[in-house]
Amino acid sequence: MQAAPCSPSRIEGADAEVLRQLELDLPRTAGTDVALHGCIGRVRHMILQHLEDDPELGYCQGMTLVAAVFAANEDAESEAYHRFAAFVQRVRGLWLPGFPLLQPSIASFEALAQGRPWFKHFTRYGVLTEMFLPQALLSMLVAWLPLRTLLHCLQFIELGLNSLLSLAVALLDSQESQLLQRQSFEELMDTIQGLKDCQVSPSTLLDMAQAQAKAIDKFPRSQTMSDFRSGRLHRKGSRVVDEEGVEILAASSGGLPDNLEWLAQQKDGSSSDWWQGSSPLNAIGSLFHWIFPDCEAGQKTAEAESTEKERKTSHSM
Repeated sequence: MQAAPCSPSRIEGADAEVLRQLELDLPRTAGTDVALHGCIGRVRHMILQHLEDDPELGYCQGMTLVAAVFAANEDAESEAYHRFAAFVQRVRGLWLPGFPLLQPSIASFEALAQGRPWFKHFTRYGVLTEMFLPQALLSMLVAWLPLRTLLHCLQFIELGLNSLLSLAVALLDSQESQLLQRQSFEELMDTIQGLKDCQVSPSTLLDMAQAQAKAIDKFPRSQTMSDFRSGRLHRKGSRVVDEEGVEILAASSGGLPDNLEWLAQQKDGSSSDWWQGSSPLNAIGSLFHWIFPDCEAGQKTAEAESTEKERKTSHSM
């Protein structure tokens, strides 16, 4: 499996609607950071190769973020794609129509989290697992962890679903004191959505997650707690939408307002406008900013050179 340069035949073989959605998602994910747009080509190539290799699964929102992590970790695009494709195959049920892997994921997460003070605190304030876990899993925890931590844990993450779940629980364990200080649904959701800014050693987090992974394998099936509550989510073509058809994984330049609105609406009877306030996510103009930081300098240099050439041309005329 090698990600060859994007060929005309590969583009022609892909569904036009899928290509349209991909081209919408890439710049929206890059947000307002124009300098990053030139760095997304490798991710586009990887997704197009994936479409060719696994047409049944196809493209689903969230995959671009996953591909970006592997692209940032490898200099060779072929190796980045090989690892990306292998990981997707292990957890492809996260993105298949109907999201068949979300039900056991929620069940395993809750079985592992049961009894933890922060999980009881979530329950007390109406923060349900399906309000935050599906979005985290579909993007491989990109919104929860900084790039440095993701890359440090990437080989562990590549093992599959149990690694993702144990890493999610370990991260919440590490932030337990902060979570217990939050005294409302809104404050808890703000904290969860701002986990990427938390202070935790990548090595410590990995050690915690590896210990949790061993526990997941020991759970008997009868010990799981969830019924299939993730039915609120649907895959409509390449988009991940709620029952109202609102995309929950699409990043916009304003900082994921659609996602936050969806989360707020999941609390029964809630008309909360917490997501419009000072949520940490409102400060995020680009989820890719940390993925390709090295590209900005090169792009700015190219822009400066282009400007200089235009200036000299105008003067010569």
